[in-house]
Amino acid sequence: MSEDLRRQALAAWHKALKEPDIRMDAEEQYEKLIAMADDFKQQGIIGKDDWRWLMGEAVGYYAHAIEKIEPRS
Repeated sequence: MSEDLRRQALAAWHKALKEPDIRMDAEEQYEKLIAMADDFKQQGIIGKDDWRWLMGEAVGYYAHAIEKIEPRS
């Protein structure tokens, strides 16, 4: 695995997290982040530790976004 390629992939993932497509809702962004992480791992660009970290970040983002959207009972 190339360290430069890994860094580029992680930078692209973080850009997708910080700057989602304007028409993308939280669920669509979450799905995109998960798909990107899965693709990077499948291609051997990132390892399982990076993959787990990205999954945790995506889940945390999604939970936070949903909490802001969903009214509390």
